[in-house]
Amino acid sequence: ASVLSERVSLSSKSFSDGVYSEDHLDVFAEANLADDVLVESGDASKQLLFDESSYKELEGEDGYKGAEEEEEIDDIQFPFSVEALDRGELPIYREPTSTEDNDIPPVPQVTGCRTHGQVALTYSEGPSDATAKIVRQLNNAQVRSNFFINTTWLYTQQYAMVVQNMYNAGHLIGMTYRAPKHEDGSSYTDSEIRQDVINSARMIESLIQVAPKYVRLHYSNQEDTRTENIINDLGFILVDYNLDSMDYLHKTGPEIQNVYRKAFVRQKDTYDAKGSFISIQYDIPGSGSLAAVPYIIQTIEEEGYTAVRMDGCLNDAKPYKASADSLEYVNDKFSFNTTGYKQGQKPAAIITNSMDENNQEFYAEEEEEGDDFFESKANVSFGILVTTVFIAFSGTVVQYI
Repeated sequence: ASVLSERVSLSSKSFSDGVYSEDHLDVFAEANLADDVLVESGDASKQLLFDESSYKELEGEDGYKGAEEEEEIDDIQFPFSVEALDRGELPIYREPTSTEDNDIPPVPQVTGCRTHGQVALTYSEGPSDATAKIVRQLNNAQVRSNFFINTTWLYTQQYAMVVQNMYNAGHLIGMTYRAPKHEDGSSYTDSEIRQDVINSARMIESLIQVAPKYVRLHYSNQEDTRTENIINDLGFILVDYNLDSMDYLHKTGPEIQNVYRKAFVRQKDTYDAKGSFISIQYDIPGSGSLAAVPYIIQTIEEEGYTAVRMDGCLNDAKPYKASADSLEYVNDKFSFNTTGYKQGQKPAAIITNSMDENNQEFYAEEEEEGDDFFESKANVSFGILVTTVFIAFSGTVVQYI
């Protein structure tokens, strides 16, 4: 269960009490479901948020079906535990205990909203040519979303303008961060990482006049607790997710819509109550994020959920930092508890399947091996995604918001 142990905590008490067996762990690990698990905090017995029926559904007549049957397992995502529901609480933090470096404790990461029935749509690793189109669709549906910016792309003026435009449209701006390495492959020191984080946040601050408060770490199999603690000490809040749209596997709107729909239905069937979700999409060429926007919004509406920004998700009236190196939090005219804060959605009409076809044509590129952008996610090759990311970012045609 090595994959699972890198991402999720299970106390020894959970095993001794028979909550979950080694067989359960083997199944979850083999299915690469670690990112979809939220662990309840504040309780001596931390439990995986899967019940026995979920485990049974992974089995066929000949036993466990295997991770290759992705459609059978991609929707197994629960936002909170039965105990938390009984108490009327939503544990919103993931607190893993098994990490890459046992000497450095992990930092809790936000994985859910404080209010039942909320969905915070988050987009990571942009901006790209796809981002402006995604934002336009969100604006048309009156949805305010959350964008975790990869500042690598902000050296290009077109993408810097996209960030400014999405901020001015009322979307929340966060930051995606990946600890760099020296040219010789050696790791940065703590002080170097600290300065790099500040410099990255300053790039965003220079565009929107406030610094991001919410940070998401670039995906990695191994949890970098050293970087987590440095970021936390600088006053940033780490954000994870509990609903993976799998837009890196699925390229059409209906496929990704099905991931959402199954998650909502399973939540209701299991707990007879709405959950709270932080979903993740990747606003980069090659993912299905652009094609999925109207389908996701339609499903959120049909299932009785409300789309929110991260500040509404957490009831946070000050969702930014005064400056990149400051510990002071501030608000702006769009923040939670201001007259400019908006939540909810107004689904726009879905224009047949031509949207998906056009999206596929726009992103079609020759497959080749690339960087480790989505390292080992669901045992799939992400060469296509990585290739198209760099092709798109090197182009000159950008569609503005």
